[in-house]
Amino acid sequence: MKRSCLVVKTIRQRRAAAVLGCLLACACAVGSRAQFIPTGAGPYDYTTGSNWNAANINGTFAQTPTAAQIVTFGTDTTLQSGLNFNLGGVSPVFSL
Repeated sequence: MKRSCLVVKTIRQRRAAAVLGCLLACACAVGSRAQFIPTGAGPYDYTTGSNWNAANINGTFAQTPTAAQIVTFGTDTTLQSGLNFNLGGVSPVFSL
């Protein structure tokens, strides 16, 4: 195989690896943003920004609770995207 072919192949492999790395970084960032943070019993207020990653209230509950949680609505709230529950743990209990 000619040296020039090896160089081109190596450059393509580097670019492919860089693109794959960027895609994986984006996928991880999307999965980790905007979810409910607390894992203890609470009670917690759904509408409090500090209870949410980056203060972005989006209705995603994907943490692993360490106790049965109570989340309340302190104010009238219109849900834009509904609620998404993907709770970890053996037998999570969650009350609204």
